[in-house]
Amino acid sequence: DMSNSNVKLDGYPNDYGLTSPFATSGADFIRKDLDYLNIHEAWDISTGSSAISIGISDARIKADDGDFVNKISFINPGFYQSLPYDASQPTRYHGTSVAAIAALQGNNSYGSVGVCQDCEIVGTAFGSYSNLLALADAGVRVINMSWGSVGSGSQWEQTIVDSLVNHYKIVLVASAGNQVRYQTATDFIHTKQDFYYSTNL
Repeated sequence: DMSNSNVKLDGYPNDYGLTSPFATSGADFIRKDLDYLNIHEAWDISTGSSAISIGISDARIKADDGDFVNKISFINPGFYQSLPYDASQPTRYHGTSVAAIAALQGNNSYGSVGVCQDCEIVGTAFGSYSNLLALADAGVRVINMSWGSVGSGSQWEQTIVDSLVNHYKIVLVASAGNQVRYQTATDFIHTKQDFYYSTNL
């Protein structure tokens, strides 16, 4: 009986990266973002589930990468998904990096790992509120929309956001602080050098 014991577990997958205290068989990434979150402690509770889908409203996602195999689908993928992968063009890689942070498959001795490593991904083209509604109708309950634009929205757009939050109970994650110039000296600054997912370009 361990009901009165404090047990600290460490749920590191075998592809966590170079800051894992255990041997890693994935890519040689330094995952300061995961270290900052102490995510291994959350993984002791859950690594997600294939019954949970995360919506990624963004540019191209490299769906044929080994960490996305059998865990990604698309609704209205848009023009950028048809373009060749190109790490020098944000519209051709940004969706891959965002989807990677959210839900790269863990413990498969390949690449790295996402926060919700056992969750599914549903991708859609960025900038479309109608696509957000389509994700919600498909059962997605968390949607990342790292659109990167600044400006005031219309009442129609606000009505959709209100519906997503109040009717569908969606958690919306919007881009913020993507540029180093928006961060203070005490912020955790996540740069492309910290984690840029490109195991198989």
